[in-house]
Amino acid sequence: MYRDWVETALAQELGPVPAPADLWQRIQNPRTVSRRSVPSRTWNVAALAACAAMALVTMWLHPWRHEIRSSDSRQVRAWVRATSGVDVPLEAQLPAHLQLTGARFSKEQTEIDYRVRTHAARLTIGGRKTASNSTTFSWTMDGKVYTLACGDPEDLRLSCGLCHIG
Repeated sequence: MYRDWVETALAQELGPVPAPADLWQRIQNPRTVSRRSVPSRTWNVAALAACAAMALVTMWLHPWRHEIRSSDSRQVRAWVRATSGVDVPLEAQLPAHLQLTGARFSKEQTEIDYRVRTHAARLTIGGRKTASNSTTFSWTMDGKVYTLACGDPEDLRLSCGLCHIG
């Protein structure tokens, strides 16, 4: 009984319909007929979803949440103080062989990047105290661990100019 009712309803609603005028041409020449373009709204939604996914992946892969790129020691010092609460006594006028490049902050530590002559170096505030050697020097001040890390022993000596005159 149900089957009869369904068949009757389908026969009434799905009766024969005329085929599109270009159907035979589309069957014989499928490459010459252009497809309907995807509506621009669909592309906008897809692009937005892709951008959101890339942003989430970037945030997940990059552990630093706060970063500044600057060679101005006053600006870097103010940014580190505002972001981490640590007042690093960076010299206002650095010696010619030292150049700040920026700083990063995470909940565990602050890193100040700089160059000694042509070599990259870093001052890390926070984290664990490391054993000092010819290219790394670590000390504790005001309850915080400070670590200078350079690639060359001479660069380590010159790095003191970040905070100390002469």
